[in-house]
Amino acid sequence: MLDEAEEKGYLTAPEISDLSQVEGVIEAIRRSDTQPVVLAVEVSAVGDRVDVERAARRAVLLQRLYTRHRGSGVVGIGSVAARQFTQGARKLASARGVLLKTFPIKLR
Repeated sequence: MLDEAEEKGYLTAPEISDLSQVEGVIEAIRRSDTQPVVLAVEVSAVGDRVDVERAARRAVLLQRLYTRHRGSGVVGIGSVAARQFTQGARKLASARGVLLKTFPIKLR
């Protein structure tokens, strides 16, 4: 899909390079309105503002890519999964509409 995006000009080479580093992509259907969504997922031990900004930026790129590829609207949503989050990450996520999810990490 990324090769097609570059060939057809949906995304620039720097955008494709950025998007190729996304740690996870989840396609889903939003229950509330059956709208197709795509999540850009970043994973970190401690989620910070950089993770939130990266997820938000890549969600925009995924939205553009999936909408062009499918020929219909797809909502891009940023998401960060981490063991814990900084206060700055929480504030920025709220402002940017990025989902935050904590998960337990067992250390050996």
